[in-house]
Formats: sequence, C-alpha cells, structure tokens
Amino acid sequence: MDILLAYANSLSRAFAGQHLAVADREMNIITAASFTESLKIANECESLDVVVFDLEMQDINGIHSLRDFKEKCHHDVHIAATGVKLARGADREIIKAGGIGFLPYHMSVDALVGVLRLIGAGEIYFPTNMGMNTSSFADRVLSDSGNNFRLTGRESDVLAGLRAGLSNKEMAEMLVLSEVTVKYHIKSLHGKLGARNRVHAVCRAIELQID
Repeated sequence: MDILLAYANSLSRAFAGQHLAVADREMNIITAASFTESLKIANECESLDVVVFDLEMQDINGIHSLRDFKEKCHHDVHIAATGVKLARGADREIIKAGGIGFLPYHMSVDALVGVLRLIGAGEIYFPTNMGMNTSSFADRVLSDSGNNFRLTGRESDVLAGLRAGLSNKEMAEMLVLSEVTVKYHIKSLHGKLGARNRVHAVCRAIELQID
C-alpha cells in the first residue's frame, strides 16, 4: 500500500518515514512538507492509495483543501486529515470534502498502522469522541466502565489472532477450535467493539485500550 503523509512538522515526517514502514512492511511511506509538495509528489507516483494531510500546514486551506487535492490528483486515492483535534461536527465537513477519516496526532504506531489499513480499504474512521463514529455501543460501554472493558478469554484469544493477521483456519488450529466457533467469537467481538470488519475490530481494541 502506497501512503503519502503530509506533515508540517519535520519530526512527524521523520517519525512516519522511519517507524510506520518498519511496523508494516507492506506500507510504502512517502512524506511531504506542504500541500503544494504533496500534490506534486502524488502526481509523480506510479500508484497511490492513501493521503493524510496535516491541517496545520501553512499552505493548506483547512478541510476545503481535501476536495481541491481530490480534483487535481491523478490517482483515485482515499484521503484523511490529521491534527490535534477537530471541532464537533467537523467530521461531516471532511466527508463533504471527499475525505474519509481523521487521525489525531496522539495515536500510537500500532493504532496508526491499523487505521491506515482501514482507510486504505475505503472504510471511514473517526475517533470515538466525534459525531461520525458509528460505534455507539462500545462507546457507551467505555463510558460506563472506564478502561475496564472486558472480553471473554476466548474473545481475547481471537482478538490476538486478528492482531497477528491470522486467518480463521489458523486461529482454529492454534486454539483447537472449529472454524465455526472462531467465526462466532469474531462476530461477538464485532458487536462488543462496534466494529465493521476484522481490521476495524483491531483498531477499536487499540483505541479502547483493550489488551
């Protein structure tokens, strides 16, 4: 997956280039320092899957620049924004501008990798404190129980398998279960975490700080 990360801060660019590619060998990370440079680099790339824009870049016109990039880029890419935080309701403005997500600065490497995979697959992602997020059930659980949200032992085992990228068959063999039972636990995880698919379940678990 080819990913272009445009950050105003040089340290953020260095971090992205050095750590994300190591965390996921299938990610080809390209960095840019400005909106103008991002568009130039994007149109010089043979392929491009995801672009993430830092809303603090000096030459970016906020969320509106997402639409501008979408119109001028030669690739059909998935676009997300990054920053400290967004005002409530700004998620809808991102969607209107052609974006599909927002990545807060404070995300861990594991969480960032998971969310980039999710966005690369065309899935919408916004943090739980923003209105567009559809994972209301898990949010209510987190609100009611703090960070003490608990999975069953088998659900934790299956979640570990999802984090490791194992198939249902591989998890079934490792846990000495049938594939039908593994599918049942995955379905249960989706319900508890408010996740739409396997990658989203891992992202939600990281976000909710579930071990």
